Amino acid sequence: MVFKAGQAGRRWLPWMLLSGLLLVLLGWLLWSVEAWSGEQGMETAEVVVIYAPDEDSQEFLDGIRLGVQNVNSNGGVAGLPLSVTFVEEPVYTEDQNLADIVADSLKLATRVSRDPDVLAVIGHSSSSSAVPASAVYDRNKKLFFATHATATSLNNHDFDHVFSLQPNNDDNARLMARYALGQGMRRFVVLSDDTSYGKETTRRFASYVTRGGAELLYRGGLTAHGRSIDRLILFMLDNQVFAVEDIDALFITSSSYADTARFIRRARELNLAMPILGPESLYAATIEASVGLDKMRGVTAVSLYDPQSSNPENRHFTKVYREAAGGVPDHLAALGYDAIGLLAFAAERAGSLGSSAMADTLRTLRFQKRYRGAAGDFAFDARGSLTDAESYIVRHDGSAFHAVDKDIFRGARRDAQQDAR
Repeated sequence: MVFKAGQAGRRWLPWMLLSGLLLVLLGWLLWSVEAWSGEQGMETAEVVVIYAPDEDSQEFLDGIRLGVQNVNSNGGVAGLPLSVTFVEEPVYTEDQNLADIVADSLKLATRVSRDPDVLAVIGHSSSSSAVPASAVYDRNKKLFFATHATATSLNNHDFDHVFSLQPNNDDNARLMARYALGQGMRRFVVLSDDTSYGKETTRRFASYVTRGGAELLYRGGLTAHGRSIDRLILFMLDNQVFAVEDIDALFITSSSYADTARFIRRARELNLAMPILGPESLYAATIEASVGLDKMRGVTAVSLYDPQSSNPENRHFTKVYREAAGGVPDHLAALGYDAIGLLAFAAERAGSLGSSAMADTLRTLRFQKRYRGAAGDFAFDARGSLTDAESYIVRHDGSAFHAVDKDIFRGARRDAQQDAR
């Protein structure tokens, strides 16, 4: 019997299609078993915390450790005990080359991401290191909770696994400008260091207050061209352009806690008694300890966290923090604590330790039950930016910071034109 090529092809076509379908099904089953056995074979849920050993790191690390204790005492992450590895990154300053910072961050993030057991990364001490590292974590499908970064560029890349746990620089500048104008302040001196954090925040604050009818008496660098902080303050005292009595408030932004503390301390010692305003970095236990309580009077910051909040999660957190570390927790301690709790909450809600499933869960929290931590409710927009959260204006009265105003910020979802009015 003779078969033609077309007849043979038609005869074998159903078997070829069936074989292909079986191969696809087998591949899916193998992938499912591997994924299932991977989770089942895990003995712990591994998290890496990246920090710089600078002045504020201790409060942040204390919050992380208390968060781990709390999660593990309540059953861990998806039934697994949570294990944390602490990894140092360099302390970056305004004098360092940004390209070197980026290169260091990419190298560190790549090393961390190569570990298949790492479920999530928390931290990075600045936007300069967090922004480049975020691309590496997203490419390797590692959840990344940015606790310190406030650059508006962090969530501009539409990454799937990157989440900011703080309002960004624009949010902080807008909230402080609204408060200052509402208090009748109209004449400002605006100072920053030479970092992108300082420049972006002061630029946006200056834009908001001038659009609101205010006047900038002076805008300059905190330590520009090697000039000391004392020389800067002497300029404000001696210049012929404006008098000290003309200044309603100073607005200062610096990535250096030491420079910020020195400026506040010397300003008060040289009788500059006007309010000193700034973003979240002014609300730091290390600054308060360096300046002294009495000289902190009138220092006002933006904060996601109100230590006097009556929500049950914060009452529990402040209690265990005082017992473990002493004193009142600052906003970075609260964010460290909440980052750990948020991770456990996402795994429980997703019903999986898969990073993509957990990321989808986090993005839809604003339409469902939100995670409530010490700093309040957490929800995110589609890009991973924190949104629909309460943010506070906290002012120091010579004994402690107290919330004096609050607002709900919408992050990228807000109507910028409406908020500017």
